[in-house]
Amino acid sequence: MQLRTAMRDLSKALDLAQEDLEAAVESIEPATTGETASLRQPFEQTTSARIPRRVTELAAELEGLPRQVSTHATGLIIGDGPLVENVPLYRGPKDEWVSQYNVRALKRVGTVKIDLIARKSLTVIRKTVDLVGHEYDLSAALEAISWDDEAAFELLCQGRVGGIPYLETPRARDLLLKWQPRGWQDLLVLLALIRPAPLESGLTENLLTTRRQAGSQETSPPSDEGKVLPGTKFLLFDVDLIELIAESTGWSLEKADELCRLLMKADEEELENIRLEFIKEAENRGCAREEAEIAWSEVERSAGVVANKNQTVAQAFTVLQAAFSKARFPQHYIAALLSSELHQHDLLTAHIESCRQEGLTLLPPDIHESEVEFRVETEGVRVGLAAIRHVSRATAASIVQARREKGPFHSLDELCSSLDREDLDKRALGAMIKAGAMDSFGSGRETLHGMLPELLEQTRRGQMALFDGPDLETHSDRSFTTPSDWDYSTKLAKEKEALGFYLSGHPLAEFRSFLEKVAPGGATRLGDLPGDSQCILGGVIEEIRVIRSRKGEPLHFLRIEDYTGSLEVIVFADVYARFERYLFKGALALVRGRIARELDQVRLVAEDVMFLQEAAQKLATSVRLHLSVEGFSRESLNDLQQLLKSQPGSCPVYLHFNIGQHTEVIQRLPPPFDVYPAKDLVASITKRFGEGSLEIIYGEEGETRS
Repeated sequence: MQLRTAMRDLSKALDLAQEDLEAAVESIEPATTGETASLRQPFEQTTSARIPRRVTELAAELEGLPRQVSTHATGLIIGDGPLVENVPLYRGPKDEWVSQYNVRALKRVGTVKIDLIARKSLTVIRKTVDLVGHEYDLSAALEAISWDDEAAFELLCQGRVGGIPYLETPRARDLLLKWQPRGWQDLLVLLALIRPAPLESGLTENLLTTRRQAGSQETSPPSDEGKVLPGTKFLLFDVDLIELIAESTGWSLEKADELCRLLMKADEEELENIRLEFIKEAENRGCAREEAEIAWSEVERSAGVVANKNQTVAQAFTVLQAAFSKARFPQHYIAALLSSELHQHDLLTAHIESCRQEGLTLLPPDIHESEVEFRVETEGVRVGLAAIRHVSRATAASIVQARREKGPFHSLDELCSSLDREDLDKRALGAMIKAGAMDSFGSGRETLHGMLPELLEQTRRGQMALFDGPDLETHSDRSFTTPSDWDYSTKLAKEKEALGFYLSGHPLAEFRSFLEKVAPGGATRLGDLPGDSQCILGGVIEEIRVIRSRKGEPLHFLRIEDYTGSLEVIVFADVYARFERYLFKGALALVRGRIARELDQVRLVAEDVMFLQEAAQKLATSVRLHLSVEGFSRESLNDLQQLLKSQPGSCPVYLHFNIGQHTEVIQRLPPPFDVYPAKDLVASITKRFGEGSLEIIYGEEGETRS
């Protein structure tokens, strides 16, 4: 926490005047790199006279402390008695107990911290085993898994890594496709290389180059050789570095391990002392000074790069088991994966997109077919009732239990009368209607949603007991004679509201090919880009919130979602003033801007905005018409000329005539037939000449035509 930040936070907590605060903060010199802006001057000189002295004293004490709490999701603390006696605890966002001490403080009070590797992935694998059930003894197969399982490594080499731990990010997937692991040793090296340190140090690129030059030969030595990898001056694993230190100095492995840990966090003075001691010990063992210096150079260069071998082995084994399971039972694995991410809607969106890319079908929730969690059916993976917002596991389980005991429900009336009073939750039942779980009733989502309040009220009062089965139907017919449904866009919006993702359709469907060309990888890819990178993001504006900047100007934060996930976009006041008409909830927008990184958070700072429809037309570089000579008459030619002239523009048109099965003739039409690829033109040509007859081409990086 910087001094300025501490002052602002304290002033908010103590409700001090904003103008006094800003005057005090502006008088503090900003911190330079590696330093803090401590209150070295007398308080009277650095702060406003109207800011209490105690505030400045507290701010000085808070300076340098963490401002935000980060939680190790898979860290487990063990003590020799009740933790509350030695460790300050608090409740986390998921009602879990979290330590307020960091790892060093925990060690000082005598507790042990254990990292559980890939806890969620292990849960997914266990769920997959349960879903497969008696079809196949997957549990036994996983215990006897081959270290070089062909199906598992084929799946990895194809890049089908949706739901595979550690390999899902665009950067990891890109390296995976380049590395093409074919065995256990390859996988270990890959997982060591996808970490930020090797990527930034050049180790990853060096080793990739060596692998390409060596062709099919293995470039990574077995872990017990303890040698520097070919083509690089870096060691890869901590055990190799420890052995090098021990061999060079004669120290025990324990002391070498301790030195290895010190190297990763030592300052310049400590590092120099360690270097002198290392060289002295190496010379005492008969090593020449020059050789000792070279050995130290290798140690120092590798200290911040080496991977923890034990952790990497555990990660690799989890990856291998996950790939083994997914390669043999893809639907069961995806069902288990989605069930493990219930209500984690950003993660669900990304997993569902990878599911579609891999050709797996996702079936909508159904009051008659869905279980509590996702399950596998012949046609695909069925969405579970508990995946719907506001539907708890208990409510979903009650509905499934009532269906098993009483048979299928024939109407919303019957469903309400079959549930216990505590399960008659208006928000839960309304969300199920919006998600399409009650479409099988045949009454239309809008009709069912309108019926719900009255039916719930009658059920709670016990009035539904007055009706038998036939009368229930009569009541429904009398109240709502004509089933009705929401229009397509409203239906999609409410479906998204209930599920957290689009299922029956997507607002971006008509722009998918365009977005894949101008913004490949989508929102997920942007998370791997360095700060200040120029990039493009297209999607649906799902949320808008406004705050005031320090200067009192409005600062807009948008959440834009595409097929892969969502990203927060910052729109400063001057940019918002220029593009306000494009920025509203539900708008389909294309945003150009730069990446802003702050700690672990990645945002896009908007510089230019336009509607997707407008962008798809402005960024087009040419139009291709795919036609067949067979059946193309003079009338067809006249129709085509009229359609092209109806939308004049500067986009060239190319005719692609198919002659037979293997011949295609391409001809550029004269400039008078250049077009503006408007939506109406695309629809008219598609209607006249068939689906796929018109293709819009976008230039590399989507340069706008002049």
